[in-house]
Amino acid sequence: MFNDYVRLPSCLLLTAGILLRRFTFLCQTLRQVPRLYTLAVACPNCNYPNDETFTFCQQCGYRRKPIQEKPFKERLSIDETDIAQRLQQLSQQRSSSGYVRQKSALESEFAHLLASLTSAKSLASVLPEDVIAFLVWKDHAEKT
Repeated sequence: MFNDYVRLPSCLLLTAGILLRRFTFLCQTLRQVPRLYTLAVACPNCNYPNDETFTFCQQCGYRRKPIQEKPFKERLSIDETDIAQRLQQLSQQRSSSGYVRQKSALESEFAHLLASLTSAKSLASVLPEDVIAFLVWKDHAEKT
């Protein structure tokens, strides 16, 4: 029966500096799993590094304060039908054959540029700086 449990070190339960009792935890054994790296932030109370999304500090129990968002004083007037029509228009343009050909040609030209760099790259490993370099290279009239 106790084979399924792990004995954790005994602890002292203190309340206002008074020793209440000494006890030992018995906890169920669980399968260990690898933990991915998560950013840590320091507790403002004890500087213990907690996960970036912590609510309570794992060391001292400090409760993280929620962010109070300021409400907007006035609402924006938004024409949702106009937005929907524009999205429809862009969708039709995207699927038109001329745009598809132009997009294909640009994609091919971009892939060719990436492969020609001293440190060759693919479209899967492209960085924003590479896109900017392509646009500068593509701009022969220097309007960028």
